[in-house]
Amino acid sequence: MTSKDLMAANSLFERIVSILEEARSQVVRSVNYNMVVAYWLIGREIVLELQDGDDRAEYGGMVIGSLADQLTQKYGRGFSARNL
Repeated sequence: MTSKDLMAANSLFERIVSILEEARSQVVRSVNYNMVVAYWLIGREIVLELQDGDDRAEYGGMVIGSLADQLTQKYGRGFSARNL
């Protein structure tokens, strides 16, 4: 392999690395954005559907606790009553 071939191979490698790094960065941003939207929608559902638009419903603590337990069983950590 000549030095010109080596330089071309290195240049190709660097361009491919750049493409992959940009794609990975876009994936992370997309996932983060979609998770924020999902959490906002969850909050909206809780307030609009379970609490009729009020900040709190009297039975809300029980509903939130039960919902937190169910979500934690299905998805694992991150869905405590406090987080919801």
